[in-house]
Amino acid sequence: MGWAQKLCETYDRISRSAPSSGFKPVAPVGFTEKRADYLVTLDKRGELFGIHKFGQSIVVPTLSSAENKTSSVIAPYPFSDELRYMAGDLDSCWKTRVYSKFFNPYIEQLGAWCARDDAPEDLRIIYWYLKKCQLMSDLMAHGLKLMKKDVKKTLVFTVMSNDGGYLWERDDFKKSWLKYLRETQTREKQLCYIQGDMLVIQDKHTKLFSNAKLISADDTNNIFKFKGRFIDAEQALSVSFDASSKINNTLKWLKDRQGFSRFGIHVIMWSPGGAPVKSAFDDNFFLDDEDDPPDTMEAYGKMLAKSLAGYRQRLIYDDNIDFSQVVVLGLEAATLGRMSIIHYQEMSISQYIENLQNWYSHCVWRLERTQDDKTTRFISSPTPREIATLLYGEASVLAAYRDARADKAITRQIRGMYMRLLQCIAEKRPLPVDIVKSAFHKVSNPLRYTLRNGGWDKRQWMRSLAIFCALNAKYAYDTKKEVRQVALDLEKTERNYLYGRLLAVANQVETLAMIDNSAADKSARQTNAIRYMQAMQLRPVETWRRINNLMIPYLGKLKAPWVFTNTLNEIGEKIDFSDNSPLDGRFLEGYYAQGYAYQLAAKQKKEREGAITNDGTEEQN
Repeated sequence: MGWAQKLCETYDRISRSAPSSGFKPVAPVGFTEKRADYLVTLDKRGELFGIHKFGQSIVVPTLSSAENKTSSVIAPYPFSDELRYMAGDLDSCWKTRVYSKFFNPYIEQLGAWCARDDAPEDLRIIYWYLKKCQLMSDLMAHGLKLMKKDVKKTLVFTVMSNDGGYLWERDDFKKSWLKYLRETQTREKQLCYIQGDMLVIQDKHTKLFSNAKLISADDTNNIFKFKGRFIDAEQALSVSFDASSKINNTLKWLKDRQGFSRFGIHVIMWSPGGAPVKSAFDDNFFLDDEDDPPDTMEAYGKMLAKSLAGYRQRLIYDDNIDFSQVVVLGLEAATLGRMSIIHYQEMSISQYIENLQNWYSHCVWRLERTQDDKTTRFISSPTPREIATLLYGEASVLAAYRDARADKAITRQIRGMYMRLLQCIAEKRPLPVDIVKSAFHKVSNPLRYTLRNGGWDKRQWMRSLAIFCALNAKYAYDTKKEVRQVALDLEKTERNYLYGRLLAVANQVETLAMIDNSAADKSARQTNAIRYMQAMQLRPVETWRRINNLMIPYLGKLKAPWVFTNTLNEIGEKIDFSDNSPLDGRFLEGYYAQGYAYQLAAKQKKEREGAITNDGTEEQN
């Protein structure tokens, strides 16, 4: 139960400290966060002053019975609840006999709280008003039209005060409820396995996310449940009310503050000592707003080192935090009512930063990014969503995002991929070879990337190509400790890399030859290099001969064909054309590097031409 102890430890710390700017404080023990649809305001005489739509989440008193109620169980919350629990005149207004069974236990429970000497006077005013059973009539008189379908709308009450604050935010209100709750807990104290003290044990635990519980034991009627080892469930595990409340409230607070929730999983990374922890799924983990996007590996390395050094310094020189641990917790709703822990890891913050550095240092390439409505390409790491898009396609990823129940086959596949990437990023595990191979087979077949009109989706393929190169670079480092370079390496004699360069030259020749072509849609036309890419990967020697023959007519259309023939000859001299074995992922790296070198040269030429003035002289900058 190390995860439970860490959550209790975290609660004890964050409940004593001031909340971060923009974030709500964690809900105290005995309270929960609940969304209120309407706010009802009373004056000091106990008359209805006003009602309006609220639609905010507030922290209100709670009971385990209320949080665990189902459609067949009547269990009111102590203060804020649904209309059917709080309005005692629903039956008379709607000529029914079904709602008194909800109102009676609610008003009885609220009356027991208000009977205490320390109960706030404003709470008694609310109790006296509700006891008159005229709430629904007053709401209709104030113009609020509520139908029978609205009986589950949640209401919260407050009383007008000079300071303008809400009743549920006052300290006397919170202290009164917690004291009442402690004194009404009649169960015998037992040893809490999490906190190690003799405390009141909780038998029904709170729902964590949606209807799923993390701690649950609801099968005591099965005589074979404990297989002779225990007599009852509490002998197997006993969790106190305090520990259960701390665990659930802390998890909800962390999830909203720094958690990742998608595809039916919840991944939370935090430090029990209070240190700020960057998420492993952050899209731009080390890219600061004031930094220019890095265009070279050298610039990217400097930016990465700067960000890491700054992050470490903020942690070390902050006396208010404990520079100790990072906890990574992964949760999944195994069924509609049960939450399971699918990943748990504890490590030092230094180790966590080192693991992140390992990923962001080696899983990098020149990727397309959009900032301030401007699309550029610079050195960065692919996000998990980009990797999922490469492996499964954009349509499948969108379908998984929209899968509210998270039970589709594609959602389960993407969920599994995310958890495997989490282990690679946060725990420094090697990138799985099946992910790299799957990406390679998809990218080496450019013709599979199509638009809705049937044309070739060149842009999406180029994005996928760059993402694959980043994954391949990471896999090369994991398996061989090789550090791949994004820039074109003219000295590289590796066979796969050279074949990629050859194909990029052939693609450039045909592209330039088609510039004056009057075809309506040139972007949708694939060159022979693109058409035969997959064949060249499988049978490079014979396929290159065919591409070379098809390239000859296009060379004749160029003004300076020798520029490309010289490059082809230089590359060809380094290749053994007797080896016809299939090419690996380095082949695509060579293609990308040579192709980007041509794009960069064209861009620089255009910039030089744009710097020439009308009189033919070059501007002095």
